[in-house]
Amino acid sequence: MRNEVNLKQGSPEWLDFRTRHRMASETAPIMGVCPYQTASHIRKVKLGKVGHNYINDAMQQGIKQEPIARAAYGEMYEPIRPAVFVCGDYGASLDGITLLQDAIVEIKTPYGNAKKSARWMMAERGELTPTDNIQIQHQMMVTQCQQAYLWVWDAEAQEGIRVSISPDPILWDEIMQAWDAFWPTLCDREDREWHDAAQAYINAKRDAEDAVKKLKDAQEIIEKMTAGDYSSGHGLEVRRITRKGTIDWQAVQNEHLPAVDVEPYRKTSSSHFKITINP
Repeated sequence: MRNEVNLKQGSPEWLDFRTRHRMASETAPIMGVCPYQTASHIRKVKLGKVGHNYINDAMQQGIKQEPIARAAYGEMYEPIRPAVFVCGDYGASLDGITLLQDAIVEIKTPYGNAKKSARWMMAERGELTPTDNIQIQHQMMVTQCQQAYLWVWDAEAQEGIRVSISPDPILWDEIMQAWDAFWPTLCDREDREWHDAAQAYINAKRDAEDAVKKLKDAQEIIEKMTAGDYSSGHGLEVRRITRKGTIDWQAVQNEHLPAVDVEPYRKTSSSHFKITINP
């Protein structure tokens, strides 16, 4: 069941609420479709390893213009107010919700020339970027509103364009699946089995790095002592090998075949684990 939470957006209490809930603005990053943030960054914020307080110029403009854009929307359509809602583990900080709480509004203020931005041009066609669509569908899922609008605001011209959005329950399921997979990664493991395995990896990694350095130092000495292009003795044979440079096929494509669609030639995707030793 949805409930409105009496929190001021930007307050310490609101930041604490965000840390403990699955928020709409974080969903696109954890689903891997946000060009501005990654799941790794969201994880660090949730774990308190980085702060919430980073604000760039684009974000600063959005903060400044949001009240103006909200008022303009109210004059053109109907009054809206900011609000924070919760539904179970899921939260949503809304730029606007109608007085009857039956529709929500998400405000976006493209930085720079708004009318040349992807958001504005897509809004003119009645479309949303994948990032915005996921965020708004999350908000609709939390508030259970059956109507939402994207209000793209041009800060320079002081005008906006509105896009109507309907609920997408299939995407809601995908959102919940993504969060269910992501949420367990927010806990640092403290069990003894993990501790022993982690320590063994750290020790082995350091030993390997020491061995690589010793090998590199020894190789440099041998290479300096090599007479010309070849030397041998005491179980070692050293010869200089010369190979032709590789061809930069990406440059070839860009220069001679720029219109060719290379996707049909892409090999099967692969995945691997990256292990990082934290200080």
